[in-house]
Amino acid sequence: MVERERTDWEIIVLSVIATVLIMSGVYFIGIQLNDHKVHSIESEVQNIEAEHQSQIIGQQLAEDAAEGNCESMKNWRDHSFPEMEELRREVQSYEQSNKFEHSEYETVKTRYTNMVLQNMLEARSIEESCNETMGEVIYIYTQDCEPCEDQGTVLSYFRRNTDNTYVYPLDSDLNMQPVNFLEEHYDIDHYPAMIVEGELYQGFKDREEFGQILEDEIGGDI
Repeated sequence: MVERERTDWEIIVLSVIATVLIMSGVYFIGIQLNDHKVHSIESEVQNIEAEHQSQIIGQQLAEDAAEGNCESMKNWRDHSFPEMEELRREVQSYEQSNKFEHSEYETVKTRYTNMVLQNMLEARSIEESCNETMGEVIYIYTQDCEPCEDQGTVLSYFRRNTDNTYVYPLDSDLNMQPVNFLEEHYDIDHYPAMIVEGELYQGFKDREEFGQILEDEIGGDI
């Protein structure tokens, strides 16, 4: 009887040890995958930053060589926006699936956001210089905003299905000065917040509502 009880306890102890080892292994693998994702995004940011700087220099040279060289500026835009969109999807996928905090990620996300803002300012320059209509949507969200993920899905639909709508996602939680300025300037007090052609819209907007907003602010068929 005593030997049977000892055997049962041994089985229990071995089971506990095995469970701890498995959970530790899963946690370790999760940490390794998390590191890989962050470093992958950081590498993408570095590559686009370098290429982006080259494109800015090339754009400035083109402007100096031929005043009003809209073709060159539009080529820059058409080349850079798809890369930024792909990076945006990687950032979104990481944030939706991530279960582990990473000390380097906030720095990488800040650099990415600076690139988003730079792209927005350069797109404005193209619009002004080339007399071209480009719908601008600044999308400000927070990580703890429940409807923000659904709002991002709605905005992605219009990003994919309209030729002249450009969405610039900004994470309020990063506490960056440019984002803080926009929040103060437009008196944003809840999220999601969308600034469409300079007009503020707060709270979740479904596809039909946001389509009407784009039609009112940008015009044309949405």
